[in-house]
Order: sequence, then structure tokens, then C-alpha cells
Amino acid sequence: MTTRDRRPYLTSNVLDQDFLDECQDNLECRLEMVVDIEAPDGSIIRASDRNKYVGGTFYESLLKFPPIRKTIGEWLEPTLEFSTLKLELSNVDGRFNKFLPAGDDYEDWIDNTVTVRYGLRDVDSTYTTIFQGFVTEVAGFGRSQRTISILARDRYDQINRTFPRSVFRNDDFPNIEDANIGVGIPIIYGDWTHNLRNAAMVPVFVVNGADPDVDGTNDPTRNPVQFVVSSGDNQSLDAGWVYFKTGDRFINVPSSEITVGLGNKSFDLIQNGVAWVSDEEGNLTQYTYTSGDSFLVRIIGKDLGAYTENAVEIARDILKDFGNLSSGDFDPNWDTFRDKSSPSESAISTFRARAWVSEPQRALEYSLQILEQIRLEVFVERTTFDLKINSLHFEDWPASPSYRLKDWDLGENTLKISIDDSTTFNRAQADYNFSPDLNQNSFKTSIFRNQASIDATKPVSKLITFPNLTEESVVIDQTREIIKLSSSMFEILELDVTWRSILKDIGDFLVFDVRIGSTVFDNVNCMVRELGYTSQGRVPLKIWSLQMTPYPGYEPNNAGTVGGYNATITEET
Repeated sequence: MTTRDRRPYLTSNVLDQDFLDECQDNLECRLEMVVDIEAPDGSIIRASDRNKYVGGTFYESLLKFPPIRKTIGEWLEPTLEFSTLKLELSNVDGRFNKFLPAGDDYEDWIDNTVTVRYGLRDVDSTYTTIFQGFVTEVAGFGRSQRTISILARDRYDQINRTFPRSVFRNDDFPNIEDANIGVGIPIIYGDWTHNLRNAAMVPVFVVNGADPDVDGTNDPTRNPVQFVVSSGDNQSLDAGWVYFKTGDRFINVPSSEITVGLGNKSFDLIQNGVAWVSDEEGNLTQYTYTSGDSFLVRIIGKDLGAYTENAVEIARDILKDFGNLSSGDFDPNWDTFRDKSSPSESAISTFRARAWVSEPQRALEYSLQILEQIRLEVFVERTTFDLKINSLHFEDWPASPSYRLKDWDLGENTLKISIDDSTTFNRAQADYNFSPDLNQNSFKTSIFRNQASIDATKPVSKLITFPNLTEESVVIDQTREIIKLSSSMFEILELDVTWRSILKDIGDFLVFDVRIGSTVFDNVNCMVRELGYTSQGRVPLKIWSLQMTPYPGYEPNNAGTVGGYNATITEET
């Protein structure tokens, strides 16, 4: 007679879902955590919550692991949440004193790497990174009588740098007027020649207005006025698209008076040339510069080839230029969504987007804002740590997820159920098409509503902003789709599950099939929104329950369903 070993975690050399499922019946899989911390002298501190070898490398018992949390943040919220880890390392024997102030090897800990992995026993090939971060600038290192503390954030913190990086300064422009000193030199993406509120919307900046040979102090004939449009090269700046704004009038400057500079990012304007400035009666005079004169242009921004107006590609380029990322830092699904052509409400390849940025922005937050307008989110992928897109397009969601959570997956008394009121609304209006000259969006749509949801509950209104989208039809489609999702009253489930779910990631779908007392979820599709890791055999999860949110191929049979992909959204008249 033979017997089957019910403890595969003692012998397995593979950590995959089959192994985790096999361990489920005894709720034990013996996953262990280790951490590698880069010390100021370049050495690696290797620590764990027990003494152990991993692939021949010794990890000493120096700490207890806190829960590690990974999140995609709140939907439709402007804030960005970082994954943060604080580790307390035992220093009772003074082994780390050399890294402390006055120590022989004391140096700055800022930006040193911290990497946490989990795996099986001493089998190095089974260990997977679950957190990779960098010691923070503020409170990144501390100490007490018995410990030293390390505070690290994930790579989001490295990406989220301020841009634009260039401002108008006297050093670069010695004849610039005081009013323009310190102003950010804009960056420009997309086509600013269409869907304009006025003749032109992109302001330009005079950089030699204090030159006596320009303002007429020294030279009555006056030198040309020099303008800067942007800090980077642009695809097109037509000399015939320059406008002088006086009062509420826009006067087109003759192209013969304009000389466009290299890279289409600057131009000169002749003074005392042909007569083109008109008064209210249409009388023409020659132009001479007066401090405060306002000019605007039509322009096509940075050349991104076929994707100059593509929202996904603009967001990616900002992260590459200002977040110090390379092409290899992006999951391949960025290309998939960039090129998506159907259905019409999700055909990103056909949407026209643009950006003009002069005021300081954070690169990652601004890119996330662009993607949010077309119902996409970004998170750090579990295995490659690349930036990956999560879709909120109904048609992208799987109808029959293969992974199922049952009663025995849940930690006892850990299930909490709530409705996210902050993103639940059934009536919305959108404003869109940012106008740099006004520093606000140009247009508003009608108000749209889900009447079935209003009848079932009450009207809850929201103004949704789409500063980077320019076409009303696209904005209306996005508004309708957002209302369909937001009015479906999806529940938020927070729970701890066993390590059988440790290979799940943000955006993954699962089936929640649980009956605990009066709480019944009968084959409900859910989306993972947040997850964590602990050293006590638990995976904290935060998931969206979609039992009230139908989508293609998934039709929950609930009487109170009012939202989802087939909800009726009407325009108020």
C-alpha cells in the first residue's frame, strides 16, 4: 500500500498555482520571506524573520515582517498612493553602528534599494520579488536603542518627478522681462490647430522685451521681438498661425513678418514692418512692441509619429522624458491599448488628445490623469515590475474567470463589505478641452443620467473633467461609460485569504463563491483592486464585487441591477 504525502511544501521545487492549490486542503504551504537591503557602503544586509539559507546565502533572523500592501489607488481620485514598507532591524549587538552618524561607514541611505522576496524553504529558484523599493528622502532612516529602521517606497516614487524642468531665467534670457522670470517653459503634445475656443489657444512668451533695442529706448526702428513657445521641439509651427490678441480681438499676423526658429519652438516678429495692426474701425498701422502684448499660436506639439495625438502614447512619452523610464519599463499591453480600435466608445486609436504643461506637475500623476480620461489605470506588474495598464472597458473583462475563492480560502472573521460612496454617482456632466490661454477647460457637455439608478436610490451628481480630450463625441462616450460603471453600486469586499492566492495581481478577476452565515455570494465575478503580503500565511485583498454590474458574457441575475454595460444613459433636455 502506498500513501500520498499531504505536505508538498516540504519537497516541492516549484512555486506555481498547481502547488498552491495542492496545499489548500491543509491550509499550509510554508512560504517564507527574506529581504535584501543595500547598505551605505555598498554591502547587502540580508535579513529574515528566522535564520535560514536560500540558495547558499545566509539570511539572519533580524526582524519581523510588517504587512506589505500593493494598491492601484481609488478610481476617479486625483491622489496617488505609494506602496510603503518600514522595516525594523535588530541592532542590540551594535552590528549596524558603523552605518550610524559618527560610524566608520556612515553615508546617506537615500535611494538605496530594498527588495523583499518570498519562496519555499532554501530553494532560491522559487523565490519571487514582492516588493522593490528605495529608501525615502524624508524619514528613510532612523534608530532607537535596540533597532534601526528603514522606510522605503516602491518605484512610483522614483517616477513621479516634477516637470517641466526648465523655467525662464535671466541666465538664459538676459533681456527677459520680470513678469516672465520663473515661469515654466511649456511642453506641448498633440494638435492645437483644431477644436479651438478662439482663433488660437497656445500662449507664447516674449524673452527680449527688456532689450532697449526692442522696446524703442535706444533704437526707434526696433529689433525683432523674440518669442519662445516650448522647451522641446514641435512637429509644426506655421508662420501663418500667429495671432496678436488685443481686447477680445485676434489679429492674424502676416507670415512675412514671422521667422520660425529651429525645432518649431521659437519665432521672431519684425517690428515697424508692413502695416497689419488694426483698430476697431479697421485702420492699419505698423506693429511696435509694448510690454504685456499677448500673442498666441496654433501648433502641433512633439512629433510622436503616427501617435502624436494618442493619449496612451502621450502618457508614455511623459513618463519616459520626465520619469526617467525606458521603453523596456512598459508592459506590452501599452501597445495593445494604444492601438485599440473597437468598440467606438473604447477605440483609443481614433481619439484625439493633447497636453500643454507650464505649471509644475508630477510626471506619473499627470500621466495617470490622461489615462483615467479614457478609462485606463496603471499599476506595477507583479513579476516584471513593469508598468502595466488595467482596463475599465467592459468588453475587456473576462466573462468566466478560472480562479475561484471558496469559504475555506477566507481568514476567519475577516470579510468586510461596503459600498464606495466616493465613486458612486448616477448623473454627470463633463467639461473638456483645456485652454492654456484661459487656464481652464473650454467646453461643457449636457448632463447625462442613469434614470433607473436614480429611481432606485436618489440622484447623485458629479462633474467629470477631461482636460486632455478635445472631441465632444469622445467625451460624451467616456462620460456615459463611466456613469454605467459608477451607478452599478458595486460593493467593496475586504478580506484576508490564504497564501493560495499569493500569485494574484492587481486587475485580476476571480469568482467569489462563498456562503458564510447570512452572507452569500453565488458565483460572483470580482476584480482585485488591492492586495498585500504577510509572513503569517495571509494575503489581504480588496476586491470589487460585480454582482450588480453586468458586462459582456456576464449577466448576474439580480433584481436590483441598474448599471453595467447595457444600462440606459440619457441626456437631460
